[in-house]
Amino acid sequence: MACAVCGLVLARYHREGKAQFRHGPGDPDDHPVIVVPAAQIHATIRCDFCLAEDATWTLPVETYAMQGGPDMNIGDWAVCDICAGLLQDDAWDLIVQRVWLLFVERNGMVPKSAFERMYEELRPHILGPVYRVN
Repeated sequence: MACAVCGLVLARYHREGKAQFRHGPGDPDDHPVIVVPAAQIHATIRCDFCLAEDATWTLPVETYAMQGGPDMNIGDWAVCDICAGLLQDDAWDLIVQRVWLLFVERNGMVPKSAFERMYEELRPHILGPVYRVN
């Protein structure tokens, strides 16, 4: 699913048994989300790690409950070329560093440990290696 206003593919969460779609971290917050099937518009698939707009890889991830709340991660993560290379090299420290620096550049300071915890939570739920989708 994507936002009809900005064309970005939306993050899907489950809360209380219902799917919800919303912009991801770092996405624009200057408009309401209008959910449409991504195939109906020219959707931009962003990397779920660094938010680059050229995600042509997929990291297979099982659905899992996220710690600290009722949200769930639903399925696979989209990945750009650079993050795919880091995943193939199992370079999690470099992924954390890359994503954290880009997030700080866009949004201001946030503790690096937030990304370390998020990826520590993700890693046990990865189902296989990253693969190119097109």
